[in-house]
Amino acid sequence: IDTHIHTMNKTKRTLMLSLLSAVLSMGSMTHAYDLYVTGHNTYGQLGQGHNAWVENLTFVRSGVAQAAFSNRTGFILLENGDLYSAGAWSYGGLGRGAAEAAGDPDYFDPHWGFVMSGVRQVSTKGSGYGVLVITTDNRLLGAGVVHDWRYGDTYWQPEIGWTADFVEVATDVAMVAASESTNTYGYTAWVTLTGDLYLVGAPWPGSYSTGSSDWYYTPHLLDTNVRSVVTGYNRTTWVKNDNTLWGVGYALYNAYGVAGLETAQTPVLIASNVASTVNDYNRVGWLDLNGTAWHLGDSSFFYDSGAMLEPSTVPYQMGTGVSTLVFGMNHTFLIYPDGTMDVSGIVLVDQLTFGPEDYGMEGFTRSPLERVANIAQSVFNTGFLVSPAPQDPVEPTPAQTHFERTETRKLTTVTNAYWRLDPDNVLAGNAQWQVVGALPKGFRLENGSIRGQIGEAGVYRFEVEGT
Repeated sequence: IDTHIHTMNKTKRTLMLSLLSAVLSMGSMTHAYDLYVTGHNTYGQLGQGHNAWVENLTFVRSGVAQAAFSNRTGFILLENGDLYSAGAWSYGGLGRGAAEAAGDPDYFDPHWGFVMSGVRQVSTKGSGYGVLVITTDNRLLGAGVVHDWRYGDTYWQPEIGWTADFVEVATDVAMVAASESTNTYGYTAWVTLTGDLYLVGAPWPGSYSTGSSDWYYTPHLLDTNVRSVVTGYNRTTWVKNDNTLWGVGYALYNAYGVAGLETAQTPVLIASNVASTVNDYNRVGWLDLNGTAWHLGDSSFFYDSGAMLEPSTVPYQMGTGVSTLVFGMNHTFLIYPDGTMDVSGIVLVDQLTFGPEDYGMEGFTRSPLERVANIAQSVFNTGFLVSPAPQDPVEPTPAQTHFERTETRKLTTVTNAYWRLDPDNVLAGNAQWQVVGALPKGFRLENGSIRGQIGEAGVYRFEVEGT
């Protein structure tokens, strides 16, 4: 940085340093959580064996820094950078290379298996036919289906359709978001360390046929000075360093606040004063810098406003004092700084933390789950990252001080020797003394004193220590 920073303008320099700081923080994996899962598990993507769904919150493991789920696959990233996966192994979707019958859509592994080390972010979404990771040295790698150019034309293999091994997509990457459209074609979006936002693949509605002119065969620079990006179904939204929110792609139901707009192929300004953004299917949400959660788009089915509002071009306020906002396809989570969480929406397969009998709430309801830090959300399953329960306080032990005494005496007469180790009575009789080495013959350690019979003249050295 010191060598090349003078070539960058002030804005670029500030952005690069802030992004680099964030990347270093992410790479250190300083936060570790307990992971609980619930919901759809037909392919074993929750790592809980092969069963149709997990009805109640189920503990997976501790020490998890991040989780990501799709309709077919699940990934957990540990605090030490080790990545594990479970679910549908077909088409390289687990990132574990090829396996027997790996091209079979019904081939799966319902148990967590090791993928690789040195990872600081993982991303997957939609049907789960691909996985992206960012390594600790900021390389973006992808594995899985490649017939839609989601990793660029270098890795497009029409005769194969998928890659079992990870391939390098980009370098100097700060963060990545993966998405698949409703037609299962996919695309990749990422932000570089210098704040450049790139797309590659099929990010637009209508990009259904191979070779569509709407596809990006090589990385397409969409914007600059970008802080974060998220992707949904044919929709990409991002926050710039000036706290403005932008979007391209699917825009029905006034999701960008523009009446009648169906698809935006050039960036649309959605809001200002934005800290972070989420989106999914027919809606866009964001947190402003004051912690207020906002919504645009369709809420007639998703209940996220609690009022089943018709789509409006005016943002709807969902809550205040929110630290994290998460959208599912049918529901919304508002997480607060103290780890409490409000939930609203329709539950398809028991993924709202209320157990198997809940089917939806019109309005936000406090979840029984506590200490929630973040959520890994897919259409049919959910992973909750929960801060570990506080431990009972440990009674402090009395302070201990280490003492050492060395006595060297030259004696010329035969006599009884008596030396106190604590002549000034500083330790008041509480010291526990022990001899270092061995005392001369005839001497003993007794009640904080060295006592013995001097049998002959000479130099006597006594070493003791205590606490």
